Amino acid sequence: MHVDGLRIIVVFPSETEVAIVKVAPHSDTSDPYRELAAELGVPVSTGPRTKPPCCGPDGEASVDPYLVALIEDAFLRVTR
Repeated sequence: MHVDGLRIIVVFPSETEVAIVKVAPHSDTSDPYRELAAELGVPVSTGPRTKPPCCGPDGEASVDPYLVALIEDAFLRVTR
């Protein structure tokens, strides 16, 4: 998920839980997935990317306003 130039990497420990694993800048020169792999001691793939890019031709990620509202609400609840 992208938010203001940041990549938010999440995992789902169960059907009712979401855990934020990493929040980091994401650009052509900064890859938070590679950083996370290095931090965890996991080998980083050197093969070609096998999925489509996260962004459209305009360079922006697609955003679901409903999901954004849910995430913002959750952040507000835990930061109060």
